[in-house]
Parts: sequence; structure tokens; C-alpha cells
Amino acid sequence: MKKICLAIVILALAVSVFGQQALWTTELSGDAPRYVTLPNVTKEVLAIYDQYSYYYDFTGYDKDTFINTFGDDWEWVYDINSKVALALRVNIEGGSAVYVICVDRQGVNMLAFSNVRDTGSGVKPTVTASNRRTQFERWFKTILN
Repeated sequence: MKKICLAIVILALAVSVFGQQALWTTELSGDAPRYVTLPNVTKEVLAIYDQYSYYYDFTGYDKDTFINTFGDDWEWVYDINSKVALALRVNIEGGSAVYVICVDRQGVNMLAFSNVRDTGSGVKPTVTASNRRTQFERWFKTILN
């Protein structure tokens, strides 16, 4: 049943009103765009880090606060009770962004990578500089633990 719920969630994300394109997920499903094992998520995220100029930190949310902040289209996070990570490409004004979302029983951590400095989110971006990559990698691994 859990796999069926997640497959529905992934399909819903791929065609949602945001125009999201699911890139990969850690949940093995025939409907998943691409399966990535949890130990390989950091590698995938670092590849995204290298492609974009900025990242936006939306980490540390409990599920209720996340949905209240980002809207009802995210209610699918309630259906996830184990650690799941996924990446979505989203069109934003002035370009695109990739959302990396890590959901577990307790909450939601999301990063948005973009080349657009002002996404209208009110959150200040962090530069994805090569000299900060190792520090970012260590920090990101704490999100997955």
C-alpha cells in the first residue's frame, strides 16, 4: 500500500499545477522517473549544486508548518512515513529551479537550486561556490541522517 501511495504522489508531482518535472526519487517504483539509492542522494545533489549559482535553504519544517508555508499542493508529504528524497525541476520566473526534498516521519527539508537570485520567496540565496562545496556536502549529509 505504501508503494502505491508513493507512486501516486510521484505521478501527481510530475503533472501538478506547478509544471514540475520529477527527476529522481529514492523510492523504488515502476512509476518513478529514476531510482536513486539513499546513499547516492548526496552525489546527485552535488551534481545539481555544480549546475546552479545559488541554493535556497527551506530546511527544518514539521509537516504541518511546511504545508501551511508552501500550500496544499504539498499535502502528499503526510503520506510518507519513512525517509524519502526526491528532486523536481520547476519553472520559475526568470528561469528554472530544482527542488530537492527530503521527507521523513517527523518533517520536511527542502533546498531550491537556481540561477535566479531573487525567486520572490523572501529567502536570501547562498552562492554555490566551488570552495564551499565540501562544507555544503557535510551539511547536506546531516539532512539525510
